Amino acid sequence: MRVLLILLALISFLGCSRETELHVGVHPWIGYQPINLAQQNGLLPQNIHLVKNKTALQTKQQLLSGEINAGYLTLDEVLSLREQGKPLSVVLITDISSGADKVLAKTPVTGKQDIIGKTIAYERGAVGDLLLYQFLKFYGVAKSEVVLKHIPFDKQSSFWKSGAADMIITYDPVSTQIMRSGAQEVFNSSQIPEMIIDVLAVDSNVLEDACSTIKQLVDAHFAGVSLIKDNFQESSYQIADNLGFSHEEVLTSLGGITLPSREINLQMFGDNRFFEKTREIALILKASGMLKSVPDKAVHTDQCL
Repeated sequence: MRVLLILLALISFLGCSRETELHVGVHPWIGYQPINLAQQNGLLPQNIHLVKNKTALQTKQQLLSGEINAGYLTLDEVLSLREQGKPLSVVLITDISSGADKVLAKTPVTGKQDIIGKTIAYERGAVGDLLLYQFLKFYGVAKSEVVLKHIPFDKQSSFWKSGAADMIITYDPVSTQIMRSGAQEVFNSSQIPEMIIDVLAVDSNVLEDACSTIKQLVDAHFAGVSLIKDNFQESSYQIADNLGFSHEEVLTSLGGITLPSREINLQMFGDNRFFEKTREIALILKASGMLKSVPDKAVHTDQCL
């Protein structure tokens, strides 16, 4: 009997101590640079593999197929995947967009008359849906009153150059590229505070077995944040290389997001604020036809913070 108990204890210990391999999808975005910096500076454990994608849609597809078991996405994208049957848990708020997601246009927009009948390019099935809804709502324009074109994020810069759209919904690094050509910013995420929240989401099925690995990934994120804050000069040049920016453009782009600390994460997860924000965003998505239901319980966990 004693031998059996010892064996069971040993099996339990080994099960909890093994390091699960994490394959993490990430695409170009200023708010995801901390984890890229961590990798570039040797701060990412070997059992965590970043899968570099070109778009959020690729990360979503890989999560659905099981090719990866974690991904950096916006909260609305996570809610969309959960409704499609993919069990995901938010383990970290990476950043909050406060101006970095934009609507760009060829000409100024002063009212609905400048939008009706225009062609708007955006990436359908990603955060572009949410920004489009909020932009049209702000100016009192119906979807039926504009021409919509689905353009994947990695194709948006070249599409804009073709002149086939009057407006485009995008974010860095593409928004910076397009603004270099003279496009004007007519709406941004600072006008819809805390509506675009970027998160790290993990397949809920691996949460229990992943043990310390997710915590290591979260630690690596905050190590990257520390690099930005404590060694900004060098880090900003690394970010510039990653995104194809100038040093000045890095400063501007970082000014359009907030990078919550571990303490802020714990506060938002612990005082029901994040759950309330999740429901608020879900209600907007439901009203716009992008979701069928609103979560009645938390989609996040603080066990890895």
